[in-house]
Amino acid sequence: VDQPEPVAQSMRHTEIVYDLWDEKFRVRRFEAGETGRRVSRASRSGRETPVLFEFAGLLIRATIDLWFEENGELVLVDYKTDRHIGVERRREYATQLGLYSIALSRALGRNVDRAVLAVLRTGTEIDVTWRENDAGRLSGLVGEFRAAQTEGHFPMRAGRACERCGYAGGACPV
Repeated sequence: VDQPEPVAQSMRHTEIVYDLWDEKFRVRRFEAGETGRRVSRASRSGRETPVLFEFAGLLIRATIDLWFEENGELVLVDYKTDRHIGVERRREYATQLGLYSIALSRALGRNVDRAVLAVLRTGTEIDVTWRENDAGRLSGLVGEFRAAQTEGHFPMRAGRACERCGYAGGACPV
């Protein structure tokens, strides 16, 4: 049902204000948790840290949400706002943080001890720490990406995000 424009604008404004309040609540909940408290005690840390690095012949540019060193442990944190993180999504995020771990390790000259997904909607944390034996898997995934890029073939992987996409229902350009 279409809403009259002033009502629709008011509803959008209310949604934006609620979203901002909700985000602030989620961040404060993270900061009050164990990892958030550790950040406040860290000997060094970085937020929104840009990285540019080469891995398996691919130049990768990314932004690390948060990293910190506390009591000799180097921790990498990536904020996520997903409603649910299933097995496949967790694997994708683990790959992302594996690559971030390589970049941060190279930049700081030491290994990342712990990599964490901070799921802000639920207030939970998922450990996705990268291990040395994961390097082969990461190289393989980069190789698959390079092959897809060369061939120009990126098969669509429909998921829950597709439900909210403006192209849902058949007009998807992918």
